[in-house]
Amino acid sequence: MKSDNQTGTGKPLALAILALSIFVLLSLGTLIGLLSYFLFAKPSAEKKENDGYSEVSVDGYWNAYNSELSNRMVGYLIVRAYDSALLLSMLKGARKVDTALTKHRNSYPEAHIDLQDATDIFRTDEYRGSLPALAFQGMQVSAEERVFGNRKAACDAARLLFRDTIECKSAETDKFFARTKLIDLLNSSVSSANKNGEEIRKLVDESRSAAANLDKQREQAHPYLFIQQNQEAECLERRSLNSEALALREKTLKLAEERKLKEIDQDFLKVSLVRCLASQRDYQKALAITEALSKSHPDSSYYLASSAFLKMYLKRFDESEAEYRKALSMENPPVWTRESLIGLLVMMKKYDSALAECEKLIEKAKPESKYYWTRGFVYEKLDKKTEAERDFKQAIKLASDPCACALLRSLYYLRCKKLKEALEEQTVALALVDKSVAETGLVGNAEPDAIKGYVYELRASTYRALGRSKEAEADMRASKELNNNSYSEYMGLYQL
Repeated sequence: MKSDNQTGTGKPLALAILALSIFVLLSLGTLIGLLSYFLFAKPSAEKKENDGYSEVSVDGYWNAYNSELSNRMVGYLIVRAYDSALLLSMLKGARKVDTALTKHRNSYPEAHIDLQDATDIFRTDEYRGSLPALAFQGMQVSAEERVFGNRKAACDAARLLFRDTIECKSAETDKFFARTKLIDLLNSSVSSANKNGEEIRKLVDESRSAAANLDKQREQAHPYLFIQQNQEAECLERRSLNSEALALREKTLKLAEERKLKEIDQDFLKVSLVRCLASQRDYQKALAITEALSKSHPDSSYYLASSAFLKMYLKRFDESEAEYRKALSMENPPVWTRESLIGLLVMMKKYDSALAECEKLIEKAKPESKYYWTRGFVYEKLDKKTEAERDFKQAIKLASDPCACALLRSLYYLRCKKLKEALEEQTVALALVDKSVAETGLVGNAEPDAIKGYVYELRASTYRALGRSKEAEADMRASKELNNNSYSEYMGLYQL
């Protein structure tokens, strides 16, 4: 009888253990899937255009680190599979991240709270500095920066992540990762680099020392050393120390060649060097490197289009046009290839050809404001005023937000010689920059300060045309403090 009772009580116990095991395994599988998506698949998808430039790129390092962290997380969870509180907390955190990225994607304040809550779950005495804490803090930094475009919030989260890795004695690679992301965010624009100069310099010094130590621990070249030097060169460029940046990039490339770093990473360093040379207007030297890259990678439309771009600046127009057209005939040309070709054709006064390329741009791509503006400009050159007027108005209508709309209206009024109206719209655009960038992201996905710098420069020229020299000088000073050249180049397409 006793044996029967033992059997009767044993079965429910066995079933309970089986059910618990199934629950743990299912929870574990779901959690690993969610974490793998947020940590690995999602960032990788965002960097499709840079596939191939692997370890040396800071973004490539971000993806590689997330993959490593995801693999470490699997082992961590298997070891602690018995800890149901941990598993439930991680599922809760993952759900909050998912809610931020889906349900609250268009309502940033709520999304920010979701991300902060997910992070705070693991900033307790028990878990702080652990793999789950690193994972969710990393997710918050990534989402704040990449999805919502709020670099200030991302910077605050990165500072917290870096402080935790130091205080909790995390692995050296975790500290290096956190410091690298923080430098990247602090250095995100010219104004940011100036404002955070002392903090950036301190972090760069620490990063240089850490990279050297990590490099000594391995017999082969350590990618962190190249990441650090590449990032330090970017910091120097932001501070307008261009000759120092160029020397460091050349030194880094030479080191990569000496250590026989794999070809794809050397290519990335060469591309970075080309950008540095181009920013200093040393187009001839930049072209020599680009042409060598194009010869060694004949199937790459990117290198060919880049060569065409540099030849355009060197006024080798016929060669540039031929290379642009060849790049467009290849697979996956850079998105800017046809836009740059249109600019070249306008410079060559081949307006009919430019118009034909505008038609292709509007037919194949999702219609964007800048495409209609460009076609309107070409129509204007062909003396087709009705068509030009129609396209300019369509461009304003398709502007991505109120700030962009005011900016385009100001450019439209400038074309019509209505300087006072243009001035009013430029002032409106300046007032709307911060709100527009925080809520929707502005054209070109630029930094607020870069956009302000551009508008100040534009308004200075308008003041000058109105004979108001004092206001013009004040705006030019403000522009120099804020302007990011990449945005001026981007908006140049609107002013062909």
